[in-house]
Amino acid sequence: MTDWVKARVKNAYLRAILIALLDILYIAHLGLTFESIGRNLLRFLEMVGGIVWLHIQSLVLLFFPPYRIREMIKQMVIAGWQSIPLITIVLGFLGLITVLELDFQLSRVVGNTNYVPGFAGILIFREFGATVVACMLASRVGAGWAAEIGNMKITEQIDAMELASVNPVHYLVVPRMVASVMMLISLSVIGASFCFFAGWVVSRADF
Repeated sequence: MTDWVKARVKNAYLRAILIALLDILYIAHLGLTFESIGRNLLRFLEMVGGIVWLHIQSLVLLFFPPYRIREMIKQMVIAGWQSIPLITIVLGFLGLITVLELDFQLSRVVGNTNYVPGFAGILIFREFGATVVACMLASRVGAGWAAEIGNMKITEQIDAMELASVNPVHYLVVPRMVASVMMLISLSVIGASFCFFAGWVVSRADF
């Protein structure tokens, strides 16, 4: 309908008015109102505020006993050791692709492949080693933790903790936060090293 108005109506002012009315009718057809937009905005702000408040609580409770070292080690095994195969496979192929693509581009543009290790090192150790590992850790481990804590909420285990005077944030969130930070650093080093090693292997075989 908007295209028909643009093609048929020659007057610019009338065309702008008709297009605005059509947009209003489209929004009304979708069921969007100021009330629904405000309600969704308030819900979004409430969710963001809850995330920030949970993060602040976790940072504060990090320095108060009990520290639950055994639970932290258990979560480190889940987040770190069990993620090494996935990290090494993905980062290894990423290193192969990075080195081959840099070799192809630099040989065409510059005519010199001696810059490949420097550019590859910058990309791998500055960008891929931290960013890709963080995204993979958040998608794999974060989803599992969210499902686990959500199941505990549904089965009222968190309510039982509160009745037993156990802080759920201190018991559930703080060990997982410490484990994720420590394992993210370790996995970034492992992933970047394996990525660079895989790039070195393909460079020896190719150029």
